Amino acid sequence: MARGPPHPRGGRPGGVHHHRPRAAAPADRPPADRSGPDRTARRERALRLGRTGRAPRGGPGDRAPLDGAAAGRWSGGPARGDRTRTPRIRGRGRTVDGISTLRDRARHRGPGGPSSRPLLRRAGERPGGEHPCRAPRDGGPLRLPGERTGTAPRPGAQRGHPRHPGPQARIRGEDVTPPTRDALTRDTPAQDTPARDALTRDALTQDALTQDALTRDALALLTDLLRIDTSNPGDGSGPGERRAAEYVAEKLCDAGLEPVYLESERLRGNVVVRLPGRDPDLPALLVHGHLDVVPADASEWTLPPFAGEHRDGAVWGRGAVDMKDMDAMMLALARSWAATGRRPRRDLVFAWMADEEAGSTLGSRYLVEHHRDLFDGCAEAISEVGGFSVDTGAEHRLYLIETAQKGLHWLRLTTEGRPGHGSMLHTDSAVAELAGAVARIAAHRWPLVLTPTTRHFLAEAADAFGVPFDPDRPDPSQVLDCLGPLAGFIGASFHHTANPTRLTAGYKTNVVPGSATAEIDGRFLPGLEDQFLRSLTELAGPKVRWETIERDAAVSSPFEAPLVSAMAEALLGHDPRARTVPYCLSAGTDNMSFASAGITGYGFVPRQLPPDLDFAALFHGVDERVPESSVAFGLRVLDDLLTRY
Repeated sequence: MARGPPHPRGGRPGGVHHHRPRAAAPADRPPADRSGPDRTARRERALRLGRTGRAPRGGPGDRAPLDGAAAGRWSGGPARGDRTRTPRIRGRGRTVDGISTLRDRARHRGPGGPSSRPLLRRAGERPGGEHPCRAPRDGGPLRLPGERTGTAPRPGAQRGHPRHPGPQARIRGEDVTPPTRDALTRDTPAQDTPARDALTRDALTQDALTQDALTRDALALLTDLLRIDTSNPGDGSGPGERRAAEYVAEKLCDAGLEPVYLESERLRGNVVVRLPGRDPDLPALLVHGHLDVVPADASEWTLPPFAGEHRDGAVWGRGAVDMKDMDAMMLALARSWAATGRRPRRDLVFAWMADEEAGSTLGSRYLVEHHRDLFDGCAEAISEVGGFSVDTGAEHRLYLIETAQKGLHWLRLTTEGRPGHGSMLHTDSAVAELAGAVARIAAHRWPLVLTPTTRHFLAEAADAFGVPFDPDRPDPSQVLDCLGPLAGFIGASFHHTANPTRLTAGYKTNVVPGSATAEIDGRFLPGLEDQFLRSLTELAGPKVRWETIERDAAVSSPFEAPLVSAMAEALLGHDPRARTVPYCLSAGTDNMSFASAGITGYGFVPRQLPPDLDFAALFHGVDERVPESSVAFGLRVLDDLLTRY
């Protein structure tokens, strides 16, 4: 077992803490004051500890997040007859039994009676009953068994021998630091989300089969997710995905499903749920998305990037196409199927993950390395950056299926020289040597190389656009001219690329530094990594030392496959002009992580786009938005594909 830091309030080193029930209060102890200064002090302490005994009021996601100790597996469930499910929580290779994110609904009452939203609840807690894990009714801090007010957990409790009925909380994890007050109030979605109750539990049972209700629910879910800031700058300074992941888990539980919530590190939440199919002998299909987004500078946007505003028939916000629209569609479909009793043909595993925008270490890679059993039986997967339309202006509308991804090799180049005063003559300058290497790499024009995927794409696209294409003397220029704004997006898949992205040297203007470094974002075509590295070594020169920052192998999947045929059939069912073509993505997705686990991945998020929309520019760009009609179309296609395949 890996050892973690000690608990901030005391306890055993390594992040392992044992709890036992509180001792019974003396019979002559005066009753606690339920109001006034004492109550205020208790609430202030609860906020400092990141634990509130009741969920805050407000829009979806506006509630106290799990503290750092919620890094384990949730067990237990609701009282008999209560349809609300409680998620299971797992942590970094460890387990925590007996902790849930949902409180009993009946404990949160407003002017109109019990809230329609599920609230935080701990496993073993029964509606209307008491449990040692239950929060005090006065709104004080939520205490675990053995935890006393203002003190650390009792050190002498023996694990596995609870002194109370119900499950005993066993908390293990590397990071058990509770959230700060800011963590409780940050990224709260606004409360004016359209169609908030489009698929509430009552509406689900009456109306979920209608496409309009499903679309309204997906748009409401998307709006909420966009209003939760999950920016991932890549250095650990972002808000994390916890609030969005808890929101997803809460919505799944509300529909009667049993998701697993996992935190790879504090605030880095992941959610996985398995939906049983009608035929258990068929291989399962993994459908996954990521919850994190790249940062956005609000001063550059027409509308605030985390407001989730609806304008001009589109939903605006960072992550609208990358890829919270797919996250919302997955969530809406899972809720609808659960409410109506529909079952897919095969098992489906839905995953909402962290950290894709920074290498997936705390998301898909973490799940594959530490929780591979969640994906048992999965043979294929679908995810982002595929399934979008390209209008040919003629008989067909192309839908690009991502069947391959270029490999990634990020490099750090280093040069060394003789340091000295900036006013002197220098013939051995580290900066000059590095600048020359970077200039050669940036100016290099990589030759055209067609892989089986790109050759297939060019032949199909040329036929659809009605332009000539000679397979013996391939020239992609005419096809690229027909693609308009997508030309740069697709054109990068015909070449290796190596772009300098960072330079570091020196500490003072009049001092020649002894070393200099540069970082290169390298992307290589499937099967050609060795060729790519040989060329880079020659371009850099003998005086440049290089090292790998990060590497991912290129992936390729067959286009002639039953899953791709099912995609084409589902598209044709809703667009008679649909024609599917394979293409190679110049970037990478979480499918790379799952490929290492033997799961064949495809990019397929069905979107029928307006011909004048510069779709490629929306990825990581300003004014990111997704047409509402595209979400409606995607829901219909995914519903058919996922239930019939």
